[in-house]
Amino acid sequence: MLTEAKDFQDESDALAAVLADAPGDVFETVTQFKGWTIDDVIAHLHLWNVAARLTLESRETFQAFFTDVGKQFMAGKGHIEVQRAWLDEHADGARGRALFDLWRETCPTIAGAYAGADPDMRVAWAGPDMGARAAIVARQME
Repeated sequence: MLTEAKDFQDESDALAAVLADAPGDVFETVTQFKGWTIDDVIAHLHLWNVAARLTLESRETFQAFFTDVGKQFMAGKGHIEVQRAWLDEHADGARGRALFDLWRETCPTIAGAYAGADPDMRVAWAGPDMGARAAIVARQME
């Protein structure tokens, strides 16, 4: 069992607790991270959490996801544009509180999938493949 999956869930819960009762306009707040809004940060976390789940499902599933996203990056789009386009297509354009709720609902699925994964299983990623343990640690780190 990957105990790092519980750490990921605990960290996700801690962030969720900070934002859970915040007013809806808090998601429009610009952060010190690249001038991204809180909504942009949650979108980034959600998109790449989904990618982390897909890579556990199969290399082909992840590659299909990454090919689509990668084309947008190669076309010169930035993270925020790519995230928004993905959310528009795959999450009914979720933003603000709806996106936060979607991210929150997805975190336990990711944690559960990684908790049961073989820590040494190799998974595909944007760069070189990595072990499942490293993948969930990377999700927590982000």
